[in-house]
Amino acid sequence: MKRVEDIEKEYEEYKLKSNYVISAEDFAAFIEIGIDEIDEQTAAILNEIKINCKDERNAKIRNLFFGLFRIEEEDYYGEDNKILEELLDFISKYKEYYRKLSSIVTKENFQELTRLVDFACEYYNKHIDYFEYKRDILEYSYKGIMYSENRVNLIKEFDEFFTKKIAQYESGKEVVKNKKI
Repeated sequence: MKRVEDIEKEYEEYKLKSNYVISAEDFAAFIEIGIDEIDEQTAAILNEIKINCKDERNAKIRNLFFGLFRIEEEDYYGEDNKILEELLDFISKYKEYYRKLSSIVTKENFQELTRLVDFACEYYNKHIDYFEYKRDILEYSYKGIMYSENRVNLIKEFDEFFTKKIAQYESGKEVVKNKKI
């Protein structure tokens, strides 16, 4: 299992991908786009939760009337909503990260912060895949299918890494551009 030190080492070797960010102003726009995408994802997740609540109510009603003939798994919707709520907490944390980065960007550190955002986006996608995996396993288990794949949750470790990185920039320790950019 990866540790924070492993993520730090991976970051040291990471190369900047968003080379179109050429100023602190570009970085601010870059971050705003990320925040807008998170807002869209939040709306979509809230809609899924709403649909699950409606489907859960409908399943309870069907089970009440047709319980002797066919019982629907109404607990599925509640469990799926718990995963979706975890996902909401997760993506709201990224929104906080982006806002924090936007507040500490300078003309000296915008490239390094862009690199950090690129790196964070890769982990963000891995974490989103993890939540989708959890939802898939839940769905398969309610269908009676045993599905197992070894996926690792690195959210806590990445959060620790990212918080440490932000603290370094806030304190002004890392304002020099990294050579690997």
